[in-house]
Amino acid sequence: METFDYGNFNQGNLDIAFSATKGYGNPATEDLTRKQFSYPLKELKDFVNTNVVPNLAESSESDEADFSGSSFELYNVENPIRSMKCGKVINVTGVVRSKEIIPASPNPIFICKLPDGYAPKYAQRALMQSGEGEWWGCLIEASGNVNVVRFTKNNANADIPANHWFMFSMTYIGG
Repeated sequence: METFDYGNFNQGNLDIAFSATKGYGNPATEDLTRKQFSYPLKELKDFVNTNVVPNLAESSESDEADFSGSSFELYNVENPIRSMKCGKVINVTGVVRSKEIIPASPNPIFICKLPDGYAPKYAQRALMQSGEGEWWGCLIEASGNVNVVRFTKNNANADIPANHWFMFSMTYIGG
């Protein structure tokens, strides 16, 4: 279990109100629990580590991605596509490269499939840069497929050169 360390500063008093409605209700009528800390940082650290950290959403991560049928591969096998999840929040980060020349296409070009449980609830799109004057749309579908959409070079659709790198990182809500 991960813990938080707030340092050694232990002077003064700290009074904190914890809301049972997690801040979504009316502050004037919320059910509040008050806690006063005489040695603020040490006691707050202990309180958070005992009461808050164990209740955080379960987290997990995976380095598995399926490239079956893809014209892409990992840019470096020592740096896999990393899929991390905390509750329903998912972050996917990776670097891939094309194995061959891929003709320009208006249709999504499959890169890989994310592991089960790491797909977004709805399709996610983001614009990524892959080199000077080169841009591509990254599409992660609700199925977990990661795709290139419209690779451009100098503001025009272009073929994807062989051995060309594509770096991406997206954070979204999972399905």
